[in-house]
Amino acid sequence: MNLKYQSGQEIVVGDRVLFHGEPAEIELVALPASTDPEHEWYVKEFGGGVGIREAKLGRTFISADQLPETEDLEFVSRRIEPGGTVMLMHLPPGFLDDLPLEEQRAIREVLGRPVRLRDYKDDGKVELEFTDVAGVMHVIYVTPDHITPNQE
Repeated sequence: MNLKYQSGQEIVVGDRVLFHGEPAEIELVALPASTDPEHEWYVKEFGGGVGIREAKLGRTFISADQLPETEDLEFVSRRIEPGGTVMLMHLPPGFLDDLPLEEQRAIREVLGRPVRLRDYKDDGKVELEFTDVAGVMHVIYVTPDHITPNQE
């Protein structure tokens, strides 16, 4: 038995999702075949299900029997391991507003280009690293909905 999103993809720990329109991550997939003691409780109580971590809502568990009707859980992408490359596709509104012009320019220049994913933060954001044309390293933090896997 595999748990699936409404779109049909299998649910996997680490998946990047939208939950009630907010970026989130799948942090637990409890299946009847699991031997993990933490999973056994969810299987016994609910027949299995998924645990979701979202910055504003915190942690939520959706039982396996509720998943087919859960419209507010949308698959975005599989987890990209730290050290991998991603494409920074867009920025949150106002992201550049208070930054020095040099920083704004450097960040705009990497939009749509590969950058290194350094880490996942506890608040749900990703830590991205890139070096600008002058050789200066930059680190920025955005939510996962602003990046896509690098297909190269």
